[in-house]
Amino acid sequence: MSQLLVTADDRTGALEIGGIVANTEFSVNVGTVFDDGPCSVVDVATRHMTPDRAYVTMIDALTRHDVHRCHKMDSGLRGNWPHEIRAMLDQDYRVAIITAFPAAGRRCKDGIVYIDDVPLLDSPFGEDPLSAPCSNKPVEVMEEAGLTSGDFILLDADTEEEVAQGVQRAFAEDRVVVSPTGPIGHFAKLLYGNPRPRAIQLSSPILVICGSLNATSRNQLDQLGLPLQLIGEPIRPLDPITVVATPFTQNAISKLDAERMAIRTSEYIDEHAEGFRTLLIIGGDTAASYLQGKSVEVLGTVTTGIPIAKDGTRLLITKGGGIGTTDTLIKVCSSVTDHPS
Repeated sequence: MSQLLVTADDRTGALEIGGIVANTEFSVNVGTVFDDGPCSVVDVATRHMTPDRAYVTMIDALTRHDVHRCHKMDSGLRGNWPHEIRAMLDQDYRVAIITAFPAAGRRCKDGIVYIDDVPLLDSPFGEDPLSAPCSNKPVEVMEEAGLTSGDFILLDADTEEEVAQGVQRAFAEDRVVVSPTGPIGHFAKLLYGNPRPRAIQLSSPILVICGSLNATSRNQLDQLGLPLQLIGEPIRPLDPITVVATPFTQNAISKLDAERMAIRTSEYIDEHAEGFRTLLIIGGDTAASYLQGKSVEVLGTVTTGIPIAKDGTRLLITKGGGIGTTDTLIKVCSSVTDHPS
């Protein structure tokens, strides 16, 4: 079986890839080192690094040329993806950039990225207090980062059909696909066919922990309509779902403050998660801080862009801050039962 190695710039992105590739025939290992499975996904954790450090980190992750490769970038154009692409080009990889995931409401039309039909900077991604991009246009983000030449193609994709066509071109031209989750899922289908996804039933009680400041996630919590407890206060377990979040702010915060909050939130999880059968973590930094260097076995997805994995005796669901629509958490939590998985 062909092997696919995927790097991702943060932990929730890495887990998303595991979720979209995993199926009834094989699960996907996601962690900080590659394994020998059909598909292995590594979080290189470059999202909030300096550009120079992100470049060097990608160089170190590109040592094997004898396998199929993809790289997961942020669908909101955040992070160091132009510098990561420059590392690939400097290691003689050819690259195809597809900044779209239509099934999750991310499209790129006429060079502009849209989030749920709204130009990127008019969406919650444009209000990101830590790392909003400079432009709606991938080419302008690349130009600001100094990436203006090399053996890469930048493709529009307004529909899943156009995504599939772009991935097929990249595959035929032996290019690394750099994209959000969706195109990499299409790439995996070219390698493995279209095996059936695994049906997974959640179990109560479930603990929902939100460390993300993205307005999308905060709106999803509001729509869930359950009592919201704040991290730092004594937890009151509720049946079947307990929801806890960090205080919300729209003000800019420093990288150091974000890291401290992620650590504090992960410590809170460690202190209070015992007894919960399912853990749902919202926010990439929070998920990374909780998992540290631990690898997990990703089983599939519970809904578009929301992966589920084994975490010891628990099930672990992770969601990037900007992923989903207003009813995403309602969809996820509606599958909870009172019985163990």
